[in-house]
Amino acid sequence: MKDPSISNSQPNHALYVNSRIRKNRGYGIFDEGNKCRVEIETGKCRSREDTSKANTLAVNSGHILFNDEKIKFNPQKIDIDSGHDKHPRKDVVYIEKKPNNPPTAKVSKGKPEPKDPNNATHENTIRPTPDAFAGKDVIVLAEVWVNKRAQSISANDVLDRRVSSEVNYGKVHTDELDVGSGLNINGNTYIQEDEVEPIMVMNGLGEDAASTTATSYTATTFKIHLKWDNLPSVNTVCSVSFQASPGANETLKHNVKNMQDRELVSGTEYTTGKSEPVHTNWDDYSPTTHSDPITLTSQIKTSHGQNGSEIKNAALWLGKRI
Repeated sequence: MKDPSISNSQPNHALYVNSRIRKNRGYGIFDEGNKCRVEIETGKCRSREDTSKANTLAVNSGHILFNDEKIKFNPQKIDIDSGHDKHPRKDVVYIEKKPNNPPTAKVSKGKPEPKDPNNATHENTIRPTPDAFAGKDVIVLAEVWVNKRAQSISANDVLDRRVSSEVNYGKVHTDELDVGSGLNINGNTYIQEDEVEPIMVMNGLGEDAASTTATSYTATTFKIHLKWDNLPSVNTVCSVSFQASPGANETLKHNVKNMQDRELVSGTEYTTGKSEPVHTNWDDYSPTTHSDPITLTSQIKTSHGQNGSEIKNAALWLGKRI
């Protein structure tokens, strides 16, 4: 897949655009607000003569979406070096996550450059440029203006560059699928080429729906937390698929339920008494609740509560119609 990141040949937009590209790949901040926000701590810059911690800025706690995985971020303090003797620079505060390590807040120190235009400052300048982070797996939090000979940073010098994950969901096994030519499952075309902008694709692990009681048993294939204000209901397109394997004399029933409004999502109901691939999809679903994030749950229920029923290879595709 071609990397669509852009470089600082477009300096006003590169940092922001690349963050938006990463959002679509599963990188962002959950429920923004003050979560993971960069704020002034001491405001004091670290001097070249004194390399001790200055604790210039503080990064608030929160949860991040990093490579499609929800991870807790603990509050941290970071240093900003003092300003260059002749020119300002733009530093970038970002979160990095190494394998088997917790996420860490870091600073990318910008290159000092003459201001362009000369009568502007901060985000109104084309130069100096911040690190564009093209093709890098990080979460950008803030852009920091460090004036020439600066010994301190104020709140006005910190530009919020956080990007909301917008679509949030519980931890599941995920893989990226190429939907550039449309979504086609077992010969059925659910999404035509260039019809939609993909938001996320999830491939789930097998879910055991066997029951040991005489009552109906419900298994969940996916639980998705949606911030619907950022997902226009008139443009939503979704498909759920799985391999149904009912037990002897058993029937499996599937639906997607809006847990906040306690309502079923029309078009997602499916009943089968045989082993077969199941596909349900809906367009333009409009929930009753719009102001708060809602939870959509893909549910499988056994009709008779018998043992031996199973769901395998569950997958979900979600997008916005172009």
